[in-house]
Amino acid sequence: MAIEYSKIVRLPVTPAVNGFSTDLVLPSAFSFGSGGGFINFYVGFGDYECGISTRNGESSWHWFANSGAVPGTDAGGAYGEFVNGDTVNISLQLLLSSGSNYVVKFYVNGVHRHSFSPTYSSTATFANGRVVLACAQGQWDSSASIPNPLPAFTIRHNQVKTFNTKYRNASGTWINVNSSNCTPGITHSPAGGTTPAPVDYSVSAASFGSGIYYASVKV
Repeated sequence: MAIEYSKIVRLPVTPAVNGFSTDLVLPSAFSFGSGGGFINFYVGFGDYECGISTRNGESSWHWFANSGAVPGTDAGGAYGEFVNGDTVNISLQLLLSSGSNYVVKFYVNGVHRHSFSPTYSSTATFANGRVVLACAQGQWDSSASIPNPLPAFTIRHNQVKTFNTKYRNASGTWINVNSSNCTPGITHSPAGGTTPAPVDYSVSAASFGSGIYYASVKV
């Protein structure tokens, strides 16, 4: 098991869901220093995580679709599909596949990008519905000694904006996610020890009553 050197913002909801959607305004700029790494912005529920990503050595973004519980079903698009500053809608939903079988499908800007293979009933729901804004720079084996202080964290990106965020509940109703039903969490990994600046994401929830949330990694 690996421990990532990462910084994370989570916008979770408590009810079980079978759909999650948000609009993203991608950062106007990002950079990777000597530590390399990646930046992921995604919607998720259960073990499904799907969204928009970039990594060290790339100048643009692509979509990705992952499931930690179903090895071999991950997918992704080509870098260059999205560029800095783009507004992108990402949506993860349980939808009819064939007969009475339902599968989890991922859409980007309303276009179907990927379907996962496990089948469910029409009434299936999933825990841990969320939006995640994250970046990670390397990792350590869990049995290894974590350096203290940690090395410099060299990933930077300007503000990402998430808005028009909604989840679909067990009754099939889409519900707006805002400060009335969601408490964002800001974390970094590994915990403990001395973490050089920037320790966490810089965030602004001033407009979260209207469902708008901003986050950036900066000194």
